[in-house]
Amino acid sequence: MDQKTKISSLLPILVALIALSPCRLVVVFAQEPSLPPPRDVPANKQETAEGLSLDEAIEILVRRNYDLRLKYQDIPKARADVLSAGLRNNPSVFFSADGIPYGNYSEQRPGETDYELTLIQPTDVSGKRRRRIQLAERAQRVIEALYQDAVRQEIDKLGSAYTDVLGADIGVRAAQADVLLEGERVKTLRDLVRRGGVRPRSDLTQATVNQGKAETALKRAEATLLQSRRDLATLLVVPPERADALTLRGAIHDKGPLPPSADDLIRVAMRIRPDLTAYRLNVHRAQAQVRRTQAEKFEDVLLFYTPYQIQTFPGQQAQAAPGWETGALVALPVFDRKQGDLARANVEVSQTETEVRAVEQQIAIEVRQAAADYAVSRASAERYERDILPAARDVLDAKNRTFAGGMSGREELLAAFKDYNAIVRQYEEALLRLRRDALKLNTAVGQRLMP
Repeated sequence: MDQKTKISSLLPILVALIALSPCRLVVVFAQEPSLPPPRDVPANKQETAEGLSLDEAIEILVRRNYDLRLKYQDIPKARADVLSAGLRNNPSVFFSADGIPYGNYSEQRPGETDYELTLIQPTDVSGKRRRRIQLAERAQRVIEALYQDAVRQEIDKLGSAYTDVLGADIGVRAAQADVLLEGERVKTLRDLVRRGGVRPRSDLTQATVNQGKAETALKRAEATLLQSRRDLATLLVVPPERADALTLRGAIHDKGPLPPSADDLIRVAMRIRPDLTAYRLNVHRAQAQVRRTQAEKFEDVLLFYTPYQIQTFPGQQAQAAPGWETGALVALPVFDRKQGDLARANVEVSQTETEVRAVEQQIAIEVRQAAADYAVSRASAERYERDILPAARDVLDAKNRTFAGGMSGREELLAAFKDYNAIVRQYEEALLRLRRDALKLNTAVGQRLMP
């Protein structure tokens, strides 16, 4: 048998020996475990079917929030003030008996006794009642506008709390990804150290420290998520036992169109901002106060009407004489007792007008600043989407190719994963800033323009 034939006959035996030898176990042990996938981009995530949406949260806030419920009670009280302002003065009844003798009248001591029953009705001749009603109605409209502004401010708080929960949830997922990567890095370095000093043990120690820091950061992120849920639950009056399980149905990615220009937004805010409306209505209320003070310069006229009046002549042979009587009591406006009140009311009108101008200026500044912040945040998020994220993904893909080709090690690939996840986290923070700035823009304008 030649050499070639001998080798051919030994090949099946060699294959069987290799399959049964410990070298096979070594090869399997040396295979690299699968890496955790890179973090998904938030823009690619869809809203879940379960949880509380922002619209639903706003409805619950308006219906349940304790602060709003307390402020709403001011409106029925203002309506009661309108009712009280329209009430008329009640009439008075006056009964008198004049000429009642000590003893009895007689022919030697003649006299007469008068009996009168008089109705007295105060009569408003200067329109005080009408002015009181106007003042109360305008005060009611001021209170209604203030309640609307309270709703606006509470919705602003709700938007911040809602975004905090979304951001805290994303922070937990980011911390979990960091823990996984640090754990894989510890495994990789431990394997390299066991291979006979390929890497120093100090690197493994540092990786273990980083893993502990990542686990601690995860605990902090979970605590932040719980606290943000409880803050949101407080606004929504959710029972404490349900606060920790509160889930949201919302995305941080801004899918809405661009808002109008800053000048257009300012015009909208000047028209619909409830706090500005309240200040403008307060000017009308102050003007109504001036008119009421002017009307109060004149006192009510007291009208007297005596439907029953009788004179008797006891002790005399005379017949009683019934009759009736009428009259009026008018206070002469010799001294003006409302000069100080009228001067104060006029000053209040000027003061409220100045407040309106100051609020208008402040609103214009707020809207312009909110629009600028939103524009910067949107440009930053778009920059990540257009340039930074695709470039980071290209770098990660290149590292994957070099690792698959054996030109780089597992630790370098893990570092690339960590860098990519850090870019995704920065993009998430940019989206959260954009989300907050969009809600702040809604608050500054006084209308929900952004989703």
